[in-house]
Amino acid sequence: MVKNALILMGIIFYFPFTSIAQEVPDFTGTDAHGNVHELYADYLDQGMTVVLDIFFVDCPPCNELAPVMQPLYEQYGEGQADVQFISVTSNPLDNDSYIQGFEEQHGTTWPAIGPDGG
Repeated sequence: MVKNALILMGIIFYFPFTSIAQEVPDFTGTDAHGNVHELYADYLDQGMTVVLDIFFVDCPPCNELAPVMQPLYEQYGEGQADVQFISVTSNPLDNDSYIQGFEEQHGTTWPAIGPDGG
């Protein structure tokens, strides 16, 4: 009974915060393979939906999520349809070669931008 009440309270307090939309600031970044991505000019202004994956290479949940996201990226057109995935990390240790190792380890193919790419 107490557990159900706590879950209900969590839902009641959580939902108002999920309905508050915030505009994402525009950014330009170069992915680990040297390709430049401009959030608005390349994607949002073209009517695309962008899935931003905020991650860092040594993050355990990120390592678990990457292989789950790859089939979704493929299902939604691998950035060639109306959905683009972009991973972004600001961890100073996540240089381009470290990100490339992450991509190879997990078989991910969507763009990933780290500190080397702005």
